[in-house]
Amino acid sequence: VIRKAFEPFGPIKSINMSWDPTTGHHKTFAFVEYEIPEAALLAQESMNGQMLGGRNLKVNSMMFQEMRLPQNMPQAQPIIDMVQKDAKKYF
Repeated sequence: VIRKAFEPFGPIKSINMSWDPTTGHHKTFAFVEYEIPEAALLAQESMNGQMLGGRNLKVNSMMFQEMRLPQNMPQAQPIIDMVQKDAKKYF
């Protein structure tokens, strides 16, 4: 279901779903990795807030997660946000 929903945006490299060992069910989230960054951004823009399996999707990009600062350095966040916004023009 996840592959079918996200494949129209580009070639998928991998899908990783976490499973609860106690219940044997998935934990209601998954990571979809695309072959090209543009596909990930398109999927995020198109699928965030859409319904899938009776749930609203929250689609985030992990592309810039490494750039996030710890909470004890909030003064740098506006600069990071600006750089991330500018960088999206090139991906």
